[in-house]
Amino acid sequence: MFIPLLYTFLSYVPLGILVIALKWCENRDKSRGRRAPVSEKLLRPPGESLRKQAEALDRQIADQVVWLLGFPVLVLIIYLASRESAPPAFTLAWKLVLAVTLCAYAFMAVGLARRRKSHEHVRLGYRGERVVGEELNRLMLDGCRVFHDVPLSKNWNLDHVVVAPSGVYAIETKTRAKQKSESAQPDHEVVYDGICLQFPNAYDSKSPAQACDQAERLAQMLSEDLNESVKVKPILTLPGWWVSCKGEGEVAVLNPKMIRSAIVTDDAPVLSPELINEITRHLDNKCRDVEF
Repeated sequence: MFIPLLYTFLSYVPLGILVIALKWCENRDKSRGRRAPVSEKLLRPPGESLRKQAEALDRQIADQVVWLLGFPVLVLIIYLASRESAPPAFTLAWKLVLAVTLCAYAFMAVGLARRRKSHEHVRLGYRGERVVGEELNRLMLDGCRVFHDVPLSKNWNLDHVVVAPSGVYAIETKTRAKQKSESAQPDHEVVYDGICLQFPNAYDSKSPAQACDQAERLAQMLSEDLNESVKVKPILTLPGWWVSCKGEGEVAVLNPKMIRSAIVTDDAPVLSPELINEITRHLDNKCRDVEF
């Protein structure tokens, strides 16, 4: 019983050495004292939090692929090489080892599939925030201040914030893949009734409420930090979707290309230049945390 278990354990050693070697290569530059040529922190780009999640998932997926591809082959090689010299109980023991190995393999395969699905979801959200970010950055030509991936707390961030004479805007991005419509509604259209979103094949009441919550959180944070009442207007944007508004609600639901007309207006300014500068400095300090 002990011999096949020992062989099984030894079959993991080469893969363990490989993983350790890969980790060592990742940290080698740090150990050599290399550092970035620029020490200043950078502003967060669109989708920074999602980019970090995608990178972490990439590493996890790569590690799991190495184990999934490597250890069954090594177990088989050890088994074939040692079968002839094994004691009588060896066959039964190896059946037990094989069962445990298959269970572990199935568990890791399911975990890999889940991480792949999460990775696709995160990448979709990241691309959507990039699309919205490019549209919002054009507002700087109109004198607006634009910030992305604004941290509200340790594990809570706001996709985009725009500070303009017309007010402060908290912009939540929701990126949803399109599919063939199963109803009379066109597959590129989403209907907003002032409370909920009606997609061709889905109904979403959470996203508008989330956009309102995000705006309230930002308003509370700015009001407390600046010791002055600051109102924040919520916007929910859906990249790639044609938005048909059938009612008015607390949150404005817009395609990214429609955001400029909602922010840059001819109405009398709501914020003074002094308050705009204060809010801008505060948000700049919160968002400038990206290492070169």
